Amino acid sequence: MSVSRIRGLVPQVLEAVEKPTVNAKDEIDRICRENSLDQRDAALLTRIALGAIRAQGMLSRVLRVFSGVGLGMVKKPIRSVIKSALYELIFLEKVPAYAVIYEAVEIAKKRGGRAAGGFANAVLRKVQGNLSFTTEPGEFHGSSNSSAPVGGGRYCRFGRDVFFDWARDPAAHLSEAHSHPLWLAERWVARFGPGTAARIMAADNEIPEPSLRENAGNPPPGGLLRYLGEEGIEAKPGTVPGMVRVRDIGKVLKLKGFTEGSFTVQDETAAAAAAMAGVRDGDFVLDVCAAPGGKTGVLAPAAGPCGLVAAMDVQFSRLLAMREGMNRLGLRTQIIAGDGTRPPFGDRAFDVVMLDVPCSNTGVLKRRPEARWRITARKIEGLAAVQEELLARCEPLARRTILYSTCSIDPRENQDVVRAFAAGRPEWAVKAERFSLPGEADGGYAARLARREPI
Repeated sequence: MSVSRIRGLVPQVLEAVEKPTVNAKDEIDRICRENSLDQRDAALLTRIALGAIRAQGMLSRVLRVFSGVGLGMVKKPIRSVIKSALYELIFLEKVPAYAVIYEAVEIAKKRGGRAAGGFANAVLRKVQGNLSFTTEPGEFHGSSNSSAPVGGGRYCRFGRDVFFDWARDPAAHLSEAHSHPLWLAERWVARFGPGTAARIMAADNEIPEPSLRENAGNPPPGGLLRYLGEEGIEAKPGTVPGMVRVRDIGKVLKLKGFTEGSFTVQDETAAAAAAMAGVRDGDFVLDVCAAPGGKTGVLAPAAGPCGLVAAMDVQFSRLLAMREGMNRLGLRTQIIAGDGTRPPFGDRAFDVVMLDVPCSNTGVLKRRPEARWRITARKIEGLAAVQEELLARCEPLARRTILYSTCSIDPRENQDVVRAFAAGRPEWAVKAERFSLPGEADGGYAARLARREPI
C-alpha cells in the first residue's frame, strides 16, 4: 500500500478516538485488518496516528495560530486531515514536506471540496515557511514561546510566537507546547514545579520503546539479550533486571522464543512493582486486577511448584487472552472471573495479595495516547474512591503482605490511598514504597504493606 493511502486512513483514527469509548490501538488494528495492511504499512499508520493523538493539543494550537480561525470553524473531516499532516511536518524526520502537503490537500478536496483543499494548502504552506529545527534545547521550556521538543532530542522552532507566554503562565505554556490538558499541566506545575513538569510532559510525548521480560521459569539459553542478538534483533538492557528493550516489536513476536514462552512483553515499571511483593516459594498469591497478566507472570515463578497464583479480573474477555498468555509461558495459575470489591474468598486465604488497581494512567501516557484527553480531576477522585474500596475489601484476604500499585503519578491515587488505609489499621505497616516519574522508564507507584503479626 502506498504512503498516500496510509495518510488517507490516519484521519479516520483521529475522528474515531474522539468518542470516549474508542481505544486508539484497537481502532488501528481494525483499520489494518480491513485494509489488509502489511507490517510496514501498519507500523507507519500506528506511528502517525498515535503521534497525532499525543500531540493534538499542540497541533490544534498551531492550526489555530496559522489559520487565524477558531477550531470550531474548521469542519472535523478537514481538521483531522490538517492535524495529521502537521504531525508529519513537525515531528517526523526525512519526510518530504511537499509530498505531505500535496497529499493532504488532495485528501481535503475529497472530503470537503476545492475550498477545503485550498484552506489546507494555505495553512500547511504557512507552517512550512515558518518552521525550522534544532538539536539545541535552548530555552524551550523557558522564555521562548515559539519552540517545543518534538522527540529524539530535536526541537521545532516557529518564526513567530505560537504558545502562551511562559512568563505569564508556565502551566498554560506547557499545556500548549507539550500537548497536555491545561488542568493537568496546572496540577503538575503546582506539585512538581515547572521544570520537572516540562520533563514529564516531554517524556510523555516520546515514542515508547517496547520492553521484554525474560521468563524466569523458561529463559532462553544464554539469556534474553544474547538470544535476541543472535536472532538479529536490535536490543539493549532495560532499567529493571531481566528486562530488555527493543525497537521492532513486530519481528520479536514472530520469534520461536516468544511462541515457546521464553519471554513476554511487559512494561518495566509494572515488572518492578510485582517484584516488590516479596513472594516466597510455596506462597498462595492472589492477583486481584490481573489482566492482561504481566504481573501474574512475575508472581507465578516466585511462588514455585508448591505455591499457587490465583489471577482474578472482572472482565471475562481479558481473562481468556490472559489464559493463552499463561499457557504460552508454561505458568501454573488459577484464572478466576471475579470482582475485587466482592472477592469470593475467605479471610486469610492468601499469603500475598497483589492489588494493581484501575487508575488514571498518568504515569504511562506515552503508551496510552488518548488517556490524557479523557482523564479529569473529577475522574481521579472517583478512581481514588474505587482504589480505597478495593484495598479495604481485599485486606482481609491477606495473611502477610499486600502489594498496592498503580501506573499513576498522582498522590491522590497513591500515597494518599495507602496512608489513609494504614492510618485506620494499626495491624498493617507500610514497609516499602517505589515512586517514579516518566522519563527513561514509565512512571508509577507501588507500596508493600505488611501485617505486623502475620497469621
